Amino acid sequence: MAYTCHSISTTWEFWKYEIPLVAFEFRHVLDGLLALTALSASRQKPRYWSTLDGRMISAEEAENGTPISDAPINTGWKQADRARRSMIEEAGSTAMVMRPTDPNGDMLEISRRYFSLALEGHSKTVANLNVKNFRAAYISSVIVSYYSLFTLSESSESGDSLMLDPMKWFRLSKGTVYIIDKWRAAVGERWFLEAGGTYGEPDLSDGEELFRPIHYEPFKYLLEPVHGDVIAEEDRLAYEHTLSYIGLLYKGIVQQTESPLATHRRVLALPARVPDRFAQLVEAHQPRAIAFLAHVFAALKLAEPRSSWFRGIAQRQVPLVCMALPPTWSEMVQWPLQIIRENNISPNMPS
Repeated sequence: MAYTCHSISTTWEFWKYEIPLVAFEFRHVLDGLLALTALSASRQKPRYWSTLDGRMISAEEAENGTPISDAPINTGWKQADRARRSMIEEAGSTAMVMRPTDPNGDMLEISRRYFSLALEGHSKTVANLNVKNFRAAYISSVIVSYYSLFTLSESSESGDSLMLDPMKWFRLSKGTVYIIDKWRAAVGERWFLEAGGTYGEPDLSDGEELFRPIHYEPFKYLLEPVHGDVIAEEDRLAYEHTLSYIGLLYKGIVQQTESPLATHRRVLALPARVPDRFAQLVEAHQPRAIAFLAHVFAALKLAEPRSSWFRGIAQRQVPLVCMALPPTWSEMVQWPLQIIRENNISPNMPS
């Protein structure tokens, strides 16, 4: 995880140094970290570990290496170091000891097992929240949310997966708000902030900026009536605020005004940051809310060149989401379908 965290969060230092300390005390946090790390490893090209210089090399590069024995490694570090230097001098500076890592399928299975344990431990912790475990519950909630988002690219043909349903991702991410509210009420705002309760960039606390109407201009058509289906007045604010959030996310991707790690944070926080009413509309499978999700996943397609974690999510989820819509709503999801059909990834402003 010391290396994986660099590809996930803008606050990789927090993940690298602070979260492991919590994981030593709370097993479900450790299981979550191992699940994410194994998931990352399952998506890498075949790699080899070189015990001589401690680095990972590609399978292609390994073919040019000269395998040599590393038996002296077990004789003590001083003797091993002398033996290593001697062997390198004899075999050449490119000589390496190669051991293949586990196949990607095995690592994915390992990842799923750890995630199952993490989810079980997290559920037990949330059911018994207290001052001692608030921070661990919050951290594991973030890890669970990341995992449930990143595994939306998986196909059901690859075996049983715990996370193929975007509704599950939405529900688990929304659960983070519950933990935060309980934490704040128990320890106070200052202690909550000092404990890393709102760590991370970009800042998602400015509702005025997040929900500015100008942000939803590219997707304004999603607010229009659809064959007589108009937005109820009690739902309009929820839809407008959510669409502003999606529009801001979209602009950050296509204009590259934010880093891929910042995009991770915006996507992860979407279920928790948009109005509660929108979450209820998603749970109720309201067509307009489902069409919103199709646009979120399509935006992730545009982010793929800069974020390997998003690869495959749009290709998998957009067709499934669109098939769940009534035929009368097909015109509202033409842009997401167009994005996943194109071979070259380009912004293609919605019309």
